[in-house]
This record gives sequence, structure tokens and C-alpha cells, in this order.
Amino acid sequence: MGLNTRMPARTIKKRLTTTRKPARSASKSRHVGVQKSGAEARVKADVKAALSALERMGTRRDRENLVRFGITTSKAFGVSVANIRVLARRLGRNHELAAALWDTGWYEARMLTSFVDEPARVTPAQMDRWCRDFDNWGICDTLCFHLFDKTPHAWAKVEQWSDNRHEFVSARPLRCWPVSPCTTSAPTMTRSRVAWRSSSAAPLTSGTSSRRASVGPCA
Repeated sequence: MGLNTRMPARTIKKRLTTTRKPARSASKSRHVGVQKSGAEARVKADVKAALSALERMGTRRDRENLVRFGITTSKAFGVSVANIRVLARRLGRNHELAAALWDTGWYEARMLTSFVDEPARVTPAQMDRWCRDFDNWGICDTLCFHLFDKTPHAWAKVEQWSDNRHEFVSARPLRCWPVSPCTTSAPTMTRSRVAWRSSSAAPLTSGTSSRRASVGPCA
């Protein structure tokens, strides 16, 4: 039906705008859908490429080193942390890629997330979820020392996890961050170099805990 040209110009403009709005909305939705599909495809391609690269870099010596350092894992290529860092620099920071790499379950892919994920986008729920997947000290120490302690939630998680009885949820995260795992009494949190104080143990400095965390293949 045509527009009545005798209508006021303002009324005609309003009708035209109302008529065209659904078309623009549908076009925008299709565009967003295409963008999302494209991003997911790129992440899958990057995961596949990363796993292929890790497989190529794997060596028998580094697989034996995992056993020597007491790191137990059923899915490992045998790649040194130095080479994992090289691959991480090639990939760059990408939160979605880090999540997909973690879901593969490969030891080196999960180590890679420490250097690929974006600390500012890591959520407390993600930290808890990944923490439940910790099955060796290499993953635990590297994630905590190179990713978790750079997030806005690090100090809150230290307090939350300090009473957790899981082997890799309590002592290891505390040892990676500048805190002392030695005390069992209620700590007082500070943001100085001395992170934990108690009446039963002398405080540890961040330098002491950093040296501990750098020993072994998670350096």
C-alpha cells in the first residue's frame, strides 16, 4: 500500500523507519552469526595447528624428563617449556583459544594456556574449573605462576583455596604465588612482599617462593 503524500513529512519518515527496521535487524543478526562461525572455525584451526606443532616438537628426552620430575600424565608429547613458550609467542594471546586448548586434555596444550590466555578475561569460575582438572604439579605450578597470579582474582583465590584438601588445589597454588604454605593458622592477607603472616611461622618473601616455583620443567 502506498504512502499518503498528504501526510505530514514527520509521519511519513516515521513509517519508513518502522518499515525498514526489521530488515536491518535481520541483516545484523546474520552478520553476527557469520562472524561467530568464522571465529569458531579459526579457533578450531589454531587448536589443530598447535597440537600438530607440539607433536612435531615432542622428543623422547622430554618425555623421559616428565617421569624424572615426577609429572604423571596420560597425554603428553614431550615438549620443553622453552619450546612451549616459542609456540605461545607465535599464537599470541587469545582467551577462546586457551579454553579450547585446555579442553583437549593434552599436557603441553594445557601448559600452553598459561602463556596464551588473557589474564584480564579469566573468570573465578574458570579458575575453579581448571583447578579441578589439575592432576600433576607441573600443570598446577605453571598455571598459577604464569596465569592465575596475573588475574584480578588471584588474592581472593589464595584465601579461598588455602583450606582446600585437594593435593593440587591448596599447597601448590600457594607455593607458586608469593605466599607461605607452611602455616596452618589463620593468615592475614597483605599486598606487600610478605603475603602471609601468622603467629606460628615467619613470613616468606616473594623471592623465596619464586625460587621454589621455578625449579623443574615449569620454569
